[in-house]
Amino acid sequence: MEGVAEKGGLRCEVAGRCGGCPQILQPYDAQLQAKQRRLAALWAEAGLPAEVVEQATLHSLGPGGLRDRADLALRRGPEGVALGLWDLARTEVLDLPRCPQASEALGAWLAAFRADLPPVERATVRLRVAPDGRRGLWLDLANVDIKGLLDEGAWLRRTLPRASVELGQRRKAVVLQDGALKLAKGVLGPWFRTWVAEDQPATLYGTVGGFTQPGLAANRALVRLAREAARETGARRWLELGCGNGNFTLPLAAGAAHVVALDSDPLALRALLRSADEAGLSARITTVKGGMDGAHLARLLPDAQGLLVDPPRSGLGGAVDTLAASEARPAHLIYVSCHAESLVRDLQALAMLGYRPRAAVGLDQFPQSAHAEWVVTASR
Repeated sequence: MEGVAEKGGLRCEVAGRCGGCPQILQPYDAQLQAKQRRLAALWAEAGLPAEVVEQATLHSLGPGGLRDRADLALRRGPEGVALGLWDLARTEVLDLPRCPQASEALGAWLAAFRADLPPVERATVRLRVAPDGRRGLWLDLANVDIKGLLDEGAWLRRTLPRASVELGQRRKAVVLQDGALKLAKGVLGPWFRTWVAEDQPATLYGTVGGFTQPGLAANRALVRLAREAARETGARRWLELGCGNGNFTLPLAAGAAHVVALDSDPLALRALLRSADEAGLSARITTVKGGMDGAHLARLLPDAQGLLVDPPRSGLGGAVDTLAASEARPAHLIYVSCHAESLVRDLQALAMLGYRPRAAVGLDQFPQSAHAEWVVTASR
């Protein structure tokens, strides 16, 4: 099936073809039910406590319009220019003049960017809108194309007054220095926001191409779920694995005595410390550079009462082995995940270490797809 979908207030000209919204032709309520059933089936297969998943609630902010960043593909060819997403079969890039998953601010930025595209044949494009409305652009493209853009100059000079621009896999910012276009490494901007309390936002710094949750409104709801889960454990000293730029670190610190935040990215840790200083939480946060496993993690475990993890889709990996080898395991664990399969697989392994799931709650921040964000609390 393909064509125009107009369901739940959404309109999409490539419905049934676009890989970004593979479920868009299904009723939205049915999608939510399917996500809960999928988690329940995996949960039962893993032998986890049935009463937890039976009581799990999946919250929704609506069927679309939640994204404040978008990752798109740009292709120029004999048939013209396409800026959009891959089709379901990943055989072609579909041109998207608009996207029902974009917030109003992101939709406006997409339209403006389409009106003056960079003179390159192919690139991966990230468009982002910050809480204060500023626009960001990250172009991941070949080094020869980066040099071509800098040498051509005209397009970048037109674009810089309306957006912050980063180029390449290292996400170097384009700056004007003494009238010349140059690349600068590690330029931080206020690109996202977390919530240390329901009525108290805190700025999160990072690069345009750096990781954040996909949208501001959904993130506020997600952080609320994590804050509530942390408060209910009663833990006062937390260890967070893969903290990034502090989306969960700052809310944890606001309600706890201390948080040790672990991440392998020094730029993300620098951004976190800047945000913590602005939020008045620096004294409650210690940052540690390192991966989510190994001897450095084992050294941090004895002082933690609670452990919060938000791993990539692949899951916790070696962190489970490190926990298994340690006699000092935190009493409480909060696991945040957008991938039900790795979530349940890790929970099954953690159950062997004494962690029993106590509560699960979800947020549908990926409407029209098979994914949802889940927050699971487990205790020993």
